[in-house]
Amino acid sequence: MQYFYSYDTDDAFQGDVRETAPRLIWIRSLPSFSGWFKADLKMSIDHEDGENFNQTLELQLGRMISPKWGFYGEILVGDEVLDSNAYNLGVGIGVRMIY
Repeated sequence: MQYFYSYDTDDAFQGDVRETAPRLIWIRSLPSFSGWFKADLKMSIDHEDGENFNQTLELQLGRMISPKWGFYGEILVGDEVLDSNAYNLGVGIGVRMIY
């Protein structure tokens, strides 16, 4: 659970931030693949915008190529599947470093 609150506003920005953001994260180790799968459902309730509810889902599949380095690909699911104002659909790639 996350809570966002603006305690000091910028004069150029009209409005306050007051948002509750529950999250559900599921991570599954894939030992035979030397990798992982992660699903991250991010929800937000905007208390300053009539309790407007948004949600996004990030699906990630990664693989470690050494004990310290790995890479992953992810799909970002927004308005294409869920009720979201953030984005429709996205993809990404990344590098993971364990230190």
